[in-house]
Amino acid sequence: MMDDGGRRLSPTGDLAFKKLLGSEDHKAVIQGFISDFFSVEVGVDEIRIENPYSISPVDVIKDGEELRRLQETFRDVTLAVNVADVIIEMQLHVGRFFTQRSVYYLCDRFVGHYSKTVVEGERGLDYRYAPLRPVYALNIVGESFRDGPNALHMFQLFDSVLKEAMVPDLLRVGYFELGKTGGLSPVQRLWRDFLLSGEAPVGAPGYIVEAAKMMEYVNLGREERDMVDVLEKANATWEAQILYAEDRGFEKGREQGKAAEARLVAGRMLARGMDRTTVSEVTGLSLDELGRINADT
Repeated sequence: MMDDGGRRLSPTGDLAFKKLLGSEDHKAVIQGFISDFFSVEVGVDEIRIENPYSISPVDVIKDGEELRRLQETFRDVTLAVNVADVIIEMQLHVGRFFTQRSVYYLCDRFVGHYSKTVVEGERGLDYRYAPLRPVYALNIVGESFRDGPNALHMFQLFDSVLKEAMVPDLLRVGYFELGKTGGLSPVQRLWRDFLLSGEAPVGAPGYIVEAAKMMEYVNLGREERDMVDVLEKANATWEAQILYAEDRGFEKGREQGKAAEARLVAGRMLARGMDRTTVSEVTGLSLDELGRINADT
């Protein structure tokens, strides 16, 4: 491991991602990201972080369940800006229902503003829909899940005849594949390079340079450093378990439908305190099946 002077966080890690786009003291980074990926210009004073970055002292993390809860809160950022709600999520590994889940969160956020309390009057009951506001979502993924060379995919409500998006622009859901470069603008390419390395590429704008400074270990507070060390240890355990599964021929076993082997691996992963959603994605077993395995162990 490099000394603290040269050590830096990976921006795709759980804690680092939340620090990057959820810090009240670094809204210029958020402002730049929104502009570069959503083409929306907002002032820093117009950005409200609904689930801001914060760190609990490690000594209050008493068990694996608390650690898993914290890891889950690190993986997404929800913002309210002048024109829309914005959801940004880091999802390096794509599960079976990843697309469905990402669309669900987009729609759930949209309908969450619906008002059932509007009093019927001159405005009429239709005014209940007035609080609904646009929602934009971007999922940053670490593996390819769509065909073709393009790295950025942005979907909107679209008229198939007129070939244009619905106006007003109510919903957008995007996917940014870090393993590709096709179709990216120059500044989006710089974001990609930064997210993969943690370092500001040559020619990066000031807000990406600021983001890179945030990733330097020497700039972290004591509690942040403690949390980084805890997360690195947890992730090392997770990776070791995956390697164990592969050594046991799990991938071959899954392809051949060897459910018994999948249950064996899942049981060992659960015994190590791993998150059930992660175990489900790795083994292909449903959460209900994992619940039964957990009850038997």
